[in-house]
Amino acid sequence: LGVVLCSVAIVMLFSFIPFVDWAAHLGGLIAGFVVGLVLFGCWIENKRWRIWWCATGAGITIILFTAGLIYMYSGNIEIHEELADVCQYYQQFY
Repeated sequence: LGVVLCSVAIVMLFSFIPFVDWAAHLGGLIAGFVVGLVLFGCWIENKRWRIWWCATGAGITIILFTAGLIYMYSGNIEIHEELADVCQYYQQFY
């Protein structure tokens, strides 16, 4: 657990580097936690709790990834002026 918390702290520190979005790191943390519910929920010995945590993790994962994809492709995302040149650079590839 200590290694995981140390890794999370280091990744969150990278959020303060210019042009690195802290919201993406926070989203990755939440997504990793929810996917962990599915993966490690299968190891629970009590059958009722195992089904509960696997189903909860799978449901939350589907909801969050669907919401993220809808938001990403909705076209309502504003590009900040300081990042416009970076976004234009990457748009030529995608």
